[in-house]
Amino acid sequence: MLITGGLIVIGILILVAAFFIGRGDNTASQVNRPAPITSAVTPEQVPTAPTVPVTVAERAPQAPETQPLLMNGQLHELAGQLQKLQEQSQELARRLELLNTMVKRVEESEATSADK
Repeated sequence: MLITGGLIVIGILILVAAFFIGRGDNTASQVNRPAPITSAVTPEQVPTAPTVPVTVAERAPQAPETQPLLMNGQLHELAGQLQKLQEQSQELARRLELLNTMVKRVEESEATSADK
């Protein structure tokens, strides 16, 4: 039971760490991205367009829409790995219980043979 609880706590910590790493990667990639190289443009090459004020509601979202899909896939993968870890911990707990009962039987048999 202690092993299972420990693995669950570790799994939760991994989920939290993955969340913060995912959030940090998004901001780090935006900050570390080099400035685009622009060539010198003469005023004759720049097309003139009428200027229209853009409201906040008309602006495109700042974060790319593929990021939530990527995080969603990673979360599903992490959840699957956590489920496998839980199954493995339950199997280990079952094996430890079997070993414990075997050790108790051996100790009892040694105690009864020592009494004779």
